[in-house]
Amino acid sequence: MTAWLEESIDEPGLRQALQDVLTKYPSTINTIKGLIDHYTAKLALVEQAEPDSKKRKTNHHNTLEITAPPTHTIIASIIDVSFNIPARKKFNIVITNFNLQLVNSKTQIPEYEYLLDDVEIASCTPTPDKAQKNYTIALFFKNKAHQKEEGENTPAAITATESVVFNIQDKADLVVTRPGHQTDQILGQDKHLALIEILQKDARLSVTQPSGQLFTSTVTSPTTGKREHDRLYVNVFLRSKQGSLFFLPEGVLYGFKKPTFIIPVKSISSIVVSTITQHTFDLSLILKKGANVLGAPLSSISTTSTSSSSSSSNSNSNSNPSSGVKNKDEKEQTTTIEFSMIERSEYDGIDEYIKRSKIHDKSMSEETKAPEPKQKAVGSKENSATIAEKDIQNNNKTISSNNYDDDDDDEEDEDYDPSNYEKDLNYGSDSRSEGDSDDFSEDDDIEDEIEDQDQAQDQDQDGNNSGDQLEDSD
Repeated sequence: MTAWLEESIDEPGLRQALQDVLTKYPSTINTIKGLIDHYTAKLALVEQAEPDSKKRKTNHHNTLEITAPPTHTIIASIIDVSFNIPARKKFNIVITNFNLQLVNSKTQIPEYEYLLDDVEIASCTPTPDKAQKNYTIALFFKNKAHQKEEGENTPAAITATESVVFNIQDKADLVVTRPGHQTDQILGQDKHLALIEILQKDARLSVTQPSGQLFTSTVTSPTTGKREHDRLYVNVFLRSKQGSLFFLPEGVLYGFKKPTFIIPVKSISSIVVSTITQHTFDLSLILKKGANVLGAPLSSISTTSTSSSSSSSNSNSNSNPSSGVKNKDEKEQTTTIEFSMIERSEYDGIDEYIKRSKIHDKSMSEETKAPEPKQKAVGSKENSATIAEKDIQNNNKTISSNNYDDDDDDEEDEDYDPSNYEKDLNYGSDSRSEGDSDDFSEDDDIEDEIEDQDQAQDQDQDGNNSGDQLEDSD
């Protein structure tokens, strides 16, 4: 049996039950130990007549009272730090040998506590779009999987701890207090570097920073027309939310409003560049199957799902949701996070980061091409030519079946009407309008002249004939 468990728990039944849990689920040791330490500290505070507290007066602040459980040893306290997440207010950061506490600077009561061992990635980046130098530090914690019950077949649920984000301004001094030190440490110029050293040394955290060798912005300044070499981020939109992307050695960070999260490089399956216009383009990061981001649950991030083909060992089986069998044409869903409205001049810097990080670029693959338009299908196997031919045949059949007659005024017809024939003969003259009468006057004159000439020729012909008859009589 674990020694610390025997010392902490007097009740034999409870002690044995906890030992059984630790044997079956070894990963719960930190949680159980943390609970024991927490309630031991609470009990000690109740039993003591006076709480074990330390008071320190500084030249810059009012009396500061920090209370820590007996099992925790305070290493350093950073006074009045401005936070964005988990709340937009000021906290005192208290670093112990076990955890990190955010203490209300007015009430001196810890409001948030985080285990230092749960911190996966810590980052320090320049705060975007600030006239004066500001730096933002973000802590991203490991995602925790809920322990599944025995015999449970569903995947373990993942709980993402919200990121911790706070700002460091160069214009104000930063005060650091340490137990046993008579004077406080005042951080002045380049205080973000001193704070990184505190996090690395006292909190045992590895802090990642932007690297100019890995990524530099290639955007040009609208005022000078030159590249901004000192700019280490890209302005983007996550749906309707505007933010900034930092391409860090550990991953791609989006911040610094809620949600602020980081996509580790090891979680990225591929990227796709799309919606390229004259001025902007979109960047999609496709996550590996089962991968998650750090700092925010996927439900709080605007994501889309894309499909990839998967094959089944039984190609003849049909997909049946109730049986859980997939056929070869069924698609597997992957998570895609899309950032939009990126300035086109930023492409070269992002492309260089993608190549150096060895992330697969699927922008030109067949899978991401736009689908060709499909002709609307009619029937099961008929094409347009077959349909047109059948239409002609159907029209011919309709004509023959109706015994179509294009002359309904034949004398043989039962409904023959002579008046219709006379109307047809007079159609041209009767149908003319008054405005068209002048147009036909010249035609009438020409017809009269031709008729006169014909009559004169007939008279001459009659005269010749009569002369011939006289000669014959003689």
